[in-house]
Amino acid sequence: MILFLLFLGLSIQAQDKSVAPVNPVALKYKATHHGYLGPVKTVDQFEFDRQGRLVTETGDSPKTFKYLKDAILVEQFGQVFTYKLNEKNQITGYTVASSDDTGSYTYDDNGNLIEEITTSDGDISRLTYTYDDQNRLISTTDWQDDQAYTTNYSYNGTPENLMIRQTREFDRTATVDFVYNNGVMVNYIFMGADNYEDVVLDDYGNIISFYSPAYDTTQEYVITYYQ
Repeated sequence: MILFLLFLGLSIQAQDKSVAPVNPVALKYKATHHGYLGPVKTVDQFEFDRQGRLVTETGDSPKTFKYLKDAILVEQFGQVFTYKLNEKNQITGYTVASSDDTGSYTYDDNGNLIEEITTSDGDISRLTYTYDDQNRLISTTDWQDDQAYTTNYSYNGTPENLMIRQTREFDRTATVDFVYNNGVMVNYIFMGADNYEDVVLDDYGNIISFYSPAYDTTQEYVITYYQ
C-alpha cells in the first residue's frame, strides 16, 4: 500500500499547487495536498492542525498522523508506517512496524519526485515521473514486469483557469480533462461531458457545492476554518 507525498522542497514551482496541481507527493499529509486552500480545520473526512497538517482521516481507510522532527508516523488498521524525512524535509522512504513492507523515494535537483519503489507482501512496484521546464508533471510510468504503462499530462491556461489533459498511452479512450482554479479542481471532463456544474466556491476558493449532471444531484461540503 502506498500513501502519497510530503514536499517542502527547494523549487517554488515544484511546490506550488496552483501551477502544478497534479505533481505527485510521497504522502498526502497537508491540506494543500488534498486541494484545499486557507486555514482549513475540518472538511469531509479530514481534520487538520493549525499548520495545515493532517491529524486524522476517517472513512473507509481511517488514519492518524503524528509529526516528529525527522519522521511522520501514520497509523492505519493497527499498523504504523514511519516516513523518514531528510534535511530538506523530503520523505525519503518508509517502513512498516512488524512487516517487511518498505518504500523509497528519489527527487531531482528541483525537489520533484522522480521515482518511488515500494514492496508489499514481497511484491515490488515502481513508478517514475518526468517534468517539463516549469517543474510540472508531464508523465507517470508504472513499470510492471518490464512493461511500461505511461500516462501523459498537458497544460493549457493560467492558474486561475488551468486545464490539464490526462492521456493514457495504453488506453486512448481514457482521456480526461481536469480544470483547476488556483490548485482547486472545479471540473473534470470525460468524453466531452462536464462532471461539475454550478460550482460554488467560498472566500478561500474551496468548493462548497456543485451540481453533478451524471447523478442529477447537488453535492455540498461543510468546511470549518481556524480563526
